[in-house]
Amino acid sequence: VIGPIEVGLVVNDGINSSNIFLATVTVEKVTNRPVITGLVQPLTTPEETPLSISLSDLTVEDADSNYPDDFTLTVQKG
Repeated sequence: VIGPIEVGLVVNDGINSSNIFLATVTVEKVTNRPVITGLVQPLTTPEETPLSISLSDLTVEDADSNYPDDFTLTVQKG
């Protein structure tokens, strides 16, 4: 469950217990970083020939997103 929930809390001193205190706890969605785990197939290009790399060339793991629909790709210089 994502969002606020109420949790009943009771403390005990070994003999007596307190009344129930309702504490509000907010459960937040975990955002996992995507991990590039490999290439679908090796990428090659002749010398001096540009190579376009797209999301469909990569194998990616991410438990909380839909790959490749929820992703963008930025290719760094190099």
